[in-house]
Amino acid sequence: MPSIDQLYADYDDTTPDTHLFAKAWVDSASNFKGNTPAAEDLAEMITGIGQDLTMQGAPQIEVDLLDTDFILMDAGFFDPSSSGRLVDKVEVNYPQGSRYYWRLFQYSPSADFSVQTFWIPRVVDDLMDLKGPFSASRSSRTRAEFMKMCVDKVPYAHFYSKQLTVKQPIANLNLPTGVSTTDTTTAGAKGVGLSTKAAGVDGLGGLTVQGQQMGPRQKAAATILLRVADQLNAGKIATEALIYAAIWESNMEPFAGPNSKGFWGILSGSDKVWQQNDTVGMARAFLLGDSAKGFQAGGAIALSKTISNPVEIAVKVEVPSIWPDNAYAKESNYVSDAWALQEVQSIIEAGGGATGAAGVQNAPTETVQQYNFQIGTSSAPHEDYWTGMNRLAQEVNWEIVVDGDDIHYDSDVTLARTTIKDVIDRRSIGQVDWAYDWCKTELPTNFQITLQIDSFQYAPGDVLKLTGFGPASMASTINLPGRWLIGEIQRQPGDIVTTLTLLQPTQPFKEPSPNISTDTSGAKKGSFAPGSVLAAIQAAQRLSAKKLPYAGFPRILTTKIASVYDCSSGVSWVLLTAGFPLPGNKTFGDPAPVSGDFEKWGKPGPGREMTVWCNADHIFIEFNVPNIGHVGFDSGHPSSERLWFQTTFADTAYTTSGAFVPRHWPGT
Repeated sequence: MPSIDQLYADYDDTTPDTHLFAKAWVDSASNFKGNTPAAEDLAEMITGIGQDLTMQGAPQIEVDLLDTDFILMDAGFFDPSSSGRLVDKVEVNYPQGSRYYWRLFQYSPSADFSVQTFWIPRVVDDLMDLKGPFSASRSSRTRAEFMKMCVDKVPYAHFYSKQLTVKQPIANLNLPTGVSTTDTTTAGAKGVGLSTKAAGVDGLGGLTVQGQQMGPRQKAAATILLRVADQLNAGKIATEALIYAAIWESNMEPFAGPNSKGFWGILSGSDKVWQQNDTVGMARAFLLGDSAKGFQAGGAIALSKTISNPVEIAVKVEVPSIWPDNAYAKESNYVSDAWALQEVQSIIEAGGGATGAAGVQNAPTETVQQYNFQIGTSSAPHEDYWTGMNRLAQEVNWEIVVDGDDIHYDSDVTLARTTIKDVIDRRSIGQVDWAYDWCKTELPTNFQITLQIDSFQYAPGDVLKLTGFGPASMASTINLPGRWLIGEIQRQPGDIVTTLTLLQPTQPFKEPSPNISTDTSGAKKGSFAPGSVLAAIQAAQRLSAKKLPYAGFPRILTTKIASVYDCSSGVSWVLLTAGFPLPGNKTFGDPAPVSGDFEKWGKPGPGREMTVWCNADHIFIEFNVPNIGHVGFDSGHPSSERLWFQTTFADTAYTTSGAFVPRHWPGT
């Protein structure tokens, strides 16, 4: 132990902030054993206080300590609370006299005598203590009104939304034949087809063909195909096969004339048979079958009565000889047909849905259910309110912004159109550093600027206007040049500067269509399950496309893609986004589990469709995708500096070496 004289000398060097945290700790702790440290001693141990105030998850304070004699551990500082909590409910008002109240959330002691502690807003802590199930019908209130119902469970909290009572547009529902719904918000769809302004329901900002935004010609061609399918009562599976084939054969844009091999039109008919670019005729021949005109196997409608896979149908109608060698699918830009079918289904849903035949005998049966806002899911009925609220916000790409005891809930676009908090000019004083990327197809959405300011001068969600920063001051996602949202405010413990991460607003998503429950007991075996594994593949592709730098643990998981990841936080984000639980029930707002935590995750051994390979040092995912084979997602090591999604699985040496433990989630 330091001498009394030394403690007094060190105490004189501490700050009011360290005294504030130390006093709160000692006054609130219930689990100290005999050798309780005095507040003065504890203040002397604090080496730094940092902030990570984010718009995408729970803000947090980091308080670091140096405990060279393990006084805190021996005194029971980290023991479970006497009230049954794993961590004592220690609360502090920081900065003192401000509107911010923080609760101790996590201890992270280590062998090098350092201790990291993390604190979250008290309103978040109290929302985490509330558990579902809790639900309300969308027919009687808006999503924002349901969020307010959740926040109102915390007496001191305040909820704000500029669109509290505004009903949002709902995505089209692809109803099976003969099924009706009492959700009147989906009624009134007129006709079949796509307008040139169709926004889509794919959750990625619009309808796409092979990853690129659909143009007017493509939408016009898709409209013709959908109307032909509707007239013939083709059914869901045959319609999917038709749209799939059109994307592969012509990129949904008919050739103006025969190509070098003598094929043209929306479905690449031979110019020896098709004397003109006949989209309607080709669509009918594809669906009904016409071997004389190049469409085999009796057509897509007939095949859909015995085959559930639209890709298999498309290939057998177009070029039967190459199934199942995958040559047809290799023409695409996609890693998997499952990912491509998500795009196909979005086009069909936006065009009014498929009608007609029931499809495969003993195929999955679907029933439409009333859509409810709900805290608690079938797999996690006692989900906490904070986790559920973030899940609901992510569904429509809105933001939950915590500011003291206030919770704001709005879309990026709504937030960005509020009053400008401040104007920052490139030539103004107080700037330490700034940087962003710019390319011809994308606005800069990763602007970072480091300033000599108090870390609480701004709040997440505030609007800043930039001047003198070139393209960042002239372009905008919402036609308001120079306006940026503060996505994150960071100050590392001990630093005297604050780094802001600024974001361009992204468009909100439509309200999801009513839930469709599926009975797969009679489904044909061998088809790729359209559930969480597909969502994991999609999440892995989205994250890899960002080409983010590697950064180590701990990283707080946020619903939106952050700026850096390491192997465990990258894998955790993919799994959590896809709906899989994490070790320790970690969720958005929590630090990501480390790779070694996954060694007891799920079930032992490889999965049929998805395997997590892990050890104490590294973790990656292997996917087994039908018609493609094995692909992998690996956040890499620090030396790789990039997240990446492999189109061929290159980690075979890892999986056969015995150095990694295979785990899978039940059912995958």
